[in-house]
Amino acid sequence: MARRDRSLMSAVHANLSGRGSAPTRSGPVFASLRGGVASVVEALAARQEDLRTGTRAHSLERGPRGWSVRLDGAGGERVDCDAVLLACPAAEAARLLADTEPEAARDLRRIEYASMALVTFALPASAFPRPLTGTGFLVPAGEGLTIKAATFSSNKWPWLAQELGRVNPGRTCWSCAAPSAGSGTAARSTAPTRNWPRPPWPTSPA
Repeated sequence: MARRDRSLMSAVHANLSGRGSAPTRSGPVFASLRGGVASVVEALAARQEDLRTGTRAHSLERGPRGWSVRLDGAGGERVDCDAVLLACPAAEAARLLADTEPEAARDLRRIEYASMALVTFALPASAFPRPLTGTGFLVPAGEGLTIKAATFSSNKWPWLAQELGRVNPGRTCWSCAAPSAGSGTAARSTAPTRNWPRPPWPTSPA
């Protein structure tokens, strides 16, 4: 579809238009692999003898038959390949493409990132007055709170709830996202510190 329409999002939109409303179903609307997407890298590393992990690509060069990737390290090993897929932050991709694709590198440098800190909790289910529903919530900027979003991880990823129930029954997992220390958002925040009252329902030690 992307080759025909030159845009994956446009192709998906065109493919879905005219189908009507999607059927509703119970359960999470998100999907992932058991163990998280990192399990893909682990599986590939276990099956591919020539797959290198924990090694940074130092530079990319065009070769007569494709690409040459020079790796960091004392030896400066080079890997020749037919094609290169960059699955990395925009700034790193811009660095690698600076010499061979300067226009693409300039576009990549314009992409901005929000520096966030993610805090994950495993709390007793009894800490909540009722079971959590949905998969989380977003906090509008006008609320003046440090937290920007919360994810009910146990609801969002059923496999995570199963693993947590196996090793620590009676707990639920959820995560909060907030601007990390030193980020521009955190530095400009003028929200006062709030002392939240103790919840009226009984709680157990976390």
